[in-house]
Amino acid sequence: MIQRLLIIFAYGAPTICLIGVLAFNIFQPIQVLPRLAIGPGYGMTNIQDEWVTNETMRGKVVLYNFVYTNCGASCDNLMTKIQTVWQQLDSDDVPVEFVTITIDPERDSPSVLAKYAETYALTSTVETVPWHFLREEDPKRVRIMVSSGFDFYYEKVVETDGSYHYKFVPMIVLIDAWGIIRSEYRQYEVDKLRFSDSPDIDPNVILRDIGLVTQEIRNSTGVAASAYEAAHLFSCYPP
Repeated sequence: MIQRLLIIFAYGAPTICLIGVLAFNIFQPIQVLPRLAIGPGYGMTNIQDEWVTNETMRGKVVLYNFVYTNCGASCDNLMTKIQTVWQQLDSDDVPVEFVTITIDPERDSPSVLAKYAETYALTSTVETVPWHFLREEDPKRVRIMVSSGFDFYYEKVVETDGSYHYKFVPMIVLIDAWGIIRSEYRQYEVDKLRFSDSPDIDPNVILRDIGLVTQEIRNSTGVAASAYEAAHLFSCYPP
């Protein structure tokens, strides 16, 4: 019995690999986004005072970003781009959701964050794509979660009058339905305190990438799954 299993494995493994390569050639062109890292675990409340975690997002494609309501132009530019993606996103059988996390819970109370959300998420006719605005009461826990989990770093700068702001590179993170980080989008730094409306973050590119991830999820079954694994193996990434 064991000998038979070994024979089956010896002949079966190369056959599976061959099927994968053939499928890759048959289904070309297939493009995939790289699998960068495992997404972080977290638990926060939204503006409806509901508990939201990374497990809540399991099985969904999620676009994350990090802001604070007193941020100014750099965050406004980023949020406008995300809003554009949100408004143009077609409904799909693979659920897509958006998450905005505040890094300043001391000033961004639930009511303040809710008012901020109205500027972006409540001014569109889109109703099928949820957009969550999340906060964690403890600023230290927020910093640990976003820095270790999302590779998002920021510095608190305190002025002589006691007021403060945060210095950081605005960033968006795309995580797939398996909880894997698939892409990061950053606005480049202009000087030590200010950031530009960067052409590096293009809503059309994000829409394309969401489409690639949802297509992979939808088609990663049977022979097509081997084709997608071959695409990852050969690093068939979009330009």
